[in-house]
Amino acid sequence: MPDLHLRKPLIYKVVLSSLLAVIGVSCHAALIPLYAPAAPPQNDLSCSSTREVRSLFLQGDVLWVATAGGVLQRDSTGTWQKWTTRDGLPTNEVRGFRVDAKGDLIVQTPRGAARFNGEKWIIVSTSSTKNAHTAITAQAKWREVSLEATLAGLRFKKIKPETVEKDASAKTEPIGNNTQNELQDEAQVQVLALPDGVGTHISALLPRESDVVVALFGDGLWLTDGKEWQKAPPAWQVPVEATEITALAGKKTPQWLGTRRDGLWHYENGAWKQQLQDNEPFDHNAQAMQEYKGALFVSTLEDGLSVRSGEGWQTVGDEFLSSNAPRQMVQFQEKLWVRHGGGTVDQCDGFSWRPHVFPALPRKKVLAIAADKNQLYLGQWGGWSEWDGKAFTHHLNLPPLQGLPPMALMANGDKLWFATQSRGVAEIERKTGKVRWHDERHGLPDDWITCLLKVKTEIFAGTFVGGLVRWDGTKWHQVAETRGENITSLGEDGSGGVFIATRHGVWQRTAEGKMTLLNKGAAWLEPEAQALYPTPNGLWIGTRTGLFFLKRQEPKAMKL
Repeated sequence: MPDLHLRKPLIYKVVLSSLLAVIGVSCHAALIPLYAPAAPPQNDLSCSSTREVRSLFLQGDVLWVATAGGVLQRDSTGTWQKWTTRDGLPTNEVRGFRVDAKGDLIVQTPRGAARFNGEKWIIVSTSSTKNAHTAITAQAKWREVSLEATLAGLRFKKIKPETVEKDASAKTEPIGNNTQNELQDEAQVQVLALPDGVGTHISALLPRESDVVVALFGDGLWLTDGKEWQKAPPAWQVPVEATEITALAGKKTPQWLGTRRDGLWHYENGAWKQQLQDNEPFDHNAQAMQEYKGALFVSTLEDGLSVRSGEGWQTVGDEFLSSNAPRQMVQFQEKLWVRHGGGTVDQCDGFSWRPHVFPALPRKKVLAIAADKNQLYLGQWGGWSEWDGKAFTHHLNLPPLQGLPPMALMANGDKLWFATQSRGVAEIERKTGKVRWHDERHGLPDDWITCLLKVKTEIFAGTFVGGLVRWDGTKWHQVAETRGENITSLGEDGSGGVFIATRHGVWQRTAEGKMTLLNKGAAWLEPEAQALYPTPNGLWIGTRTGLFFLKRQEPKAMKL
């Protein structure tokens, strides 16, 4: 659950607006907008969250933090610095650190390794550094023992003397929760079962001279001498929001701990204090993006909405929303409509939130949403409902659609395009209910349609594994450069062309058909794109590992 202090300003605004309404001040002009308009970015921009900590490493008095949103460094003066792909990292998704034979700090990521030269990161390898033992949740050396945490408990394996000498001569050392080399020995292995706590597994280890500090994920800190468990001293016990521990660092006692989504915590003056970076989105794993009243709304995988407003990044969670899993957003009648993964729809008018506004739909769950000037379209199993702001018209009994869930909807005048997972896309005349199917028999490379977009007279359809196709009114044409790709999002470029998001980068196709891979001109862009939102000044790109803005050379008039 996102921490409350990031949401306090928003909560105060909602409470104050409610009080004004109670005393009779009901007009919006007197209420307080929840989100101030944000100034458009003037340059290229990279945003990521460092709340998911993967590993910690103390190098003297300097703390290094590996996160899902880049690398953090805290120097001996307490000054923080952040590095991302814009500073040379292979990806923002960082797993850990090691020190090579020359004493240089190496960062490990799923897309290779990079060396820190004192100012920036230099990529030294592009090979994947996937964890070799998925069953091992933490590793360390203690005395002459190799420690391996598994889901069943903590394993103690005595290290052979020759193994120790070999490791020492290689001048390698374990960093955080990782070891550089797998220890191979035939010594007897002893297993200490998990401590009697509420946690699920051992997630971090911090060896000390006489014992080992152990993080039990979801519970807190424990101590072991190799024979039995003891709860850590009361002074060390962490706040409830910091119990999902992923990493530990310290000298004689735990000084730092990292968590799965509540960032870094520092033990000082007898208490744990959260150390968050300023003005970051709560989460950057973007599923969709939509601008509303000058603020950018980003739906995340499981952390609600991240909102870029004039007050910086804000977060909106399930205290206002139906869930923390919003999936799609549209504007209709000057309101923002948010569809959730569970099928509910929320509404925001800029001053308040209304969750689950359509509880009485015939087929309950909304699986896709679209809008034009006159109607809000709510896709359900086997059809859709239209809402004009006052009343519903249901289209749920068309025989060709029965049993089919919509993957995407696109309004096109008197027609509605209904994308499916197994039948291609249905072109439906709304007044008569006549259905025309477009599928592999008609040139589609894949019958699983992920997204739809109309640009001038052409219709573009993204597929799950068949790339992008274009309908010219007569037949479908494959966009060759995207063949075999998973198309995740489409956006109009303002000049008759289209932006195309894939799992391997973002393309721009001009009205003339010229294709350009935007990642080649901006190597710092993460490739796994999931959401696009074009603006007159540039293009917002949402990826699994960061949010990016590419500024246009010349502003374009956009139909937002």
